[in-house]
Amino acid sequence: MHRPISMMVLVLATILGMLAILVAQHAGAASTITRGSVSATDPADIDAAADSERAAVKLDGEVLFQVRGLPAYPAEERAKTISKRIEAIAADRSVAAESLRVVEMEDRTRIMAGDSLVVGFVDADAAAEGVSRQLIAERALIKITAAIASYRNDRSPRVLLFNTLYALGATVLLAMCSPSDASSPRSTHWKPSRTGSFKRGN
Repeated sequence: MHRPISMMVLVLATILGMLAILVAQHAGAASTITRGSVSATDPADIDAAADSERAAVKLDGEVLFQVRGLPAYPAEERAKTISKRIEAIAADRSVAAESLRVVEMEDRTRIMAGDSLVVGFVDADAAAEGVSRQLIAERALIKITAAIASYRNDRSPRVLLFNTLYALGATVLLAMCSPSDASSPRSTHWKPSRTGSFKRGN
């Protein structure tokens, strides 16, 4: 009687021991996965990756300044959005370029055109450049204002008329300098006549 009980206790102890080992292994694997997940989504790692990612803000093909990527906001997408805003303002002559202004906020510095946002700079931008948000915004404002003035000047009626007349004059001058068919030399060749002699042909 005592022997079967002892065997059962031994079997149960073995089973419990194996279960304890399996639970410990599972807990260790879960801990490793959790640590890996935390590392992969660590904000410090995201900021480091974003800090190295930059894209140029442009108007009419001219680079005005560069912006860095932010978490959930890639640098390329951010730069394109800002470029479109600047181009829209440049195309709207009712908005004076001199009316653009820097607006300081608690957590960011913005460049505004009336009530419309042009670009905003956050602390991460300042940290990447090693200067204050205010200075970054002031520099960008100078670039944007000059680029808008140039954009509008290039598309003013006077400049467009001048460019059209210049292209037309160049076309006429090129046509006058090109040799015409009447003045081009004709080739001369000799062909045999019916009598067997040769005569000059055109």
